[in-house]
Amino acid sequence: MPEGRVPNKLYHWVPSHGRRSRGRPRKTWSSCVLNDYRDATGQSQSLRAITNTAENRNEWRQLTSLRARILGAGHSND
Repeated sequence: MPEGRVPNKLYHWVPSHGRRSRGRPRKTWSSCVLNDYRDATGQSQSLRAITNTAENRNEWRQLTSLRARILGAGHSND
């Protein structure tokens, strides 16, 4: 995806203002993706590396079917 497209800008956006609320930080979509990838493969990768893997449809399909067999279908945000 080209760098100038709005979805790409939103995907990589990090807020730089405001104050964080007290307590444990909320889980983010990217942290859930990183944890799911690590749980499915046993490897720790950067979000960029996981994005590159997702762009290869065959490789991503194998990874997601492996995750479904090991962890069960669906996503847990616990």
